[in-house]
Amino acid sequence: MWCSIAALGGCARPAVVSEDTTAAESSPVQPAGQDLAETVAAPAAPAAPAIDIREIKLIEDNGQQGIFVKMTHPPAALAHYTLDNPPRLVVDINGGGTGSAETTAQKYPIEHNSLVSEVRVGRHDGQIRLTVQLRGAAFRPAR
Repeated sequence: MWCSIAALGGCARPAVVSEDTTAAESSPVQPAGQDLAETVAAPAAPAAPAIDIREIKLIEDNGQQGIFVKMTHPPAALAHYTLDNPPRLVVDINGGGTGSAETTAQKYPIEHNSLVSEVRVGRHDGQIRLTVQLRGAAFRPAR
């Protein structure tokens, strides 16, 4: 007796089944008549791609300044805080995916802005840290 099972999915290899239809107790092959629902595992969900930054803009509107960050997809989580000496705004962006384990960092000096002197972007394992270094001694974040 021959039985054929087709699996739909990506990159699945065909199972090699011997002609012996007797199943041992520890065998994953079930004898005819048994429910196979318990033995079939759902395919793993594909990993989300790592987040990346497409564009950073410093904007001024009605006397207020802001920073606009365009990303490849919405972040899974976001946290921000400020640091002193020098004054900085730090934004940690969790991309929800896995990226390279290699750590990378870039510095972008800002010359013609009265509030921001530098923007730094660091990446590690699907996470991004955006650091905005400010000019002056203190600042008040908008709420």
